[in-house]
Amino acid sequence: MCAPHVLRRQLRKRIEELGGDPRDRSTWPRKVLTAPLFPNFAGEVPSKRKVVEGWQGIAPDGYEKLGGHTPRRSGAKRRAREGWALNVIMLLGRWASSAVLAYVEE
Repeated sequence: MCAPHVLRRQLRKRIEELGGDPRDRSTWPRKVLTAPLFPNFAGEVPSKRKVVEGWQGIAPDGYEKLGGHTPRRSGAKRRAREGWALNVIMLLGRWASSAVLAYVEE
């Protein structure tokens, strides 16, 4: 399943978990707007360390060690290869400088 579909499914699931109907915004409790999309077991934003540990735990055997910026770099490269506009890639990766160019130059 592609990333946008996974995100949409997760958003629907979170809205339901928080007591709202994904098809009717008027039913969404206020916390839907501030709750983490991918919470930890306590319902809070997971720490960066725990997220990286999770990525490392599902990486194939022998895969290089992952870091905290791995998905930003990989995502930027993938979107550039797919022809996405640089300003959109910068928005998604939260880049405000030309640092993103190091990842999308190829």
